[in-house]
Amino acid sequence: MYGTVARMKIKPGMEEKLKQDMARYDDLKIPGFVSSAVYRMDTDPNEFYLTVVFKDKASYHANANDPK
Repeated sequence: MYGTVARMKIKPGMEEKLKQDMARYDDLKIPGFVSSAVYRMDTDPNEFYLTVVFKDKASYHANANDPK
């Protein structure tokens, strides 16, 4: 497994947009993509952490370098 953990600060009222954007990942059929998850912090409702998991380093880098 290989992936990313990202910290995000979103503008107030953009929670639904983030939710919709993340739901699209399952439909994209990205080679090597395993899962993603978004975590909202209790201390700041506009702070989120994103995890994205790929099956291996090669598929992670192929996705990262894909211009699409």
